Amino acid sequence: MNQTINFKQNPKQKTDLSHFKINRGELKRTALSGLSGNWGFAIGALLLAFVMIVLLWVLIAAVTAIMPTILSLILILVAFVLMILVTPFMILSLSWLFLDFVRGEESHVTDLVHPVFESFGRNILTVFLVQLYLILWSMLFGIPGIIKRYAYSQTYYILKDNPNLSASDAITLSREMMNGHKAELFVLDLSFIGWWFLGGLTLGLANIGVLPYYFTVRALYYENLKNGYEAGYRQNMDPTHLAFIIATPIIFYVMMYFWIVRVINLTVGHMFESQMRNSNRSYQTRTYNQKEEQLFKEFEKELMRELGRR
Repeated sequence: MNQTINFKQNPKQKTDLSHFKINRGELKRTALSGLSGNWGFAIGALLLAFVMIVLLWVLIAAVTAIMPTILSLILILVAFVLMILVTPFMILSLSWLFLDFVRGEESHVTDLVHPVFESFGRNILTVFLVQLYLILWSMLFGIPGIIKRYAYSQTYYILKDNPNLSASDAITLSREMMNGHKAELFVLDLSFIGWWFLGGLTLGLANIGVLPYYFTVRALYYENLKNGYEAGYRQNMDPTHLAFIIATPIIFYVMMYFWIVRVINLTVGHMFESQMRNSNRSYQTRTYNQKEEQLFKEFEKELMRELGRR
């Protein structure tokens, strides 16, 4: 699986500083062009990351299970924190690998472990801080968490390009670079919604091909954003972009709310109708039994009168 990769097309695009926007259609075409002939490498990296995540989860769970009971609560808490960090750290590793890939640098599937051996303490601290900040921001009704997720989105790439940069400085630089571009990246992610839907329909099997494509596009996005930032271009947040980011999840939540309410109403209505039908049947059965009993009593009285006459 140690296949050397050369990105076929130069991902760096010309930057018009008078109107700096990143064309998502061109990013996707460039990504697919570069992945052509290199899908084995890309899928192999993804599968290796998945296996490593599962193995780390199993290891954490096993260590927690065999420890003495007196330490179990502390270990469970530590294990919970580690499990939260495992997947984001692997995303960091994939981000580094695909960034080398789009730059045309020599890349191997085994490079996935480089972040473990290169400034591991800083890398894991960055992952921890990003996840902590996102959790805290998400507590404010979710919307600020979505905005900050895009503000911090370039942090992992920045760590690779700046080995001496601290965790907090990398997060700050990501926020600066993404100023005015959060809605742009948000729309880029939305353009993958059909692929994620297909992944759901295939129980995740389609994601084997979608995720390498997505990581390649994201790495290309960083390259373009970095080019513009280093060229001195700064873009302020457009209020309409902020409104778009806020409005989209709100609309989604409202639609989900009405859908859930509709399902609940239909379910409750069906249950009520079933209960009413059962009640009617029960009432009809009782009425029928009462009529039978009355007829039987009348028949018994008439029979006794006939016997008395004789």
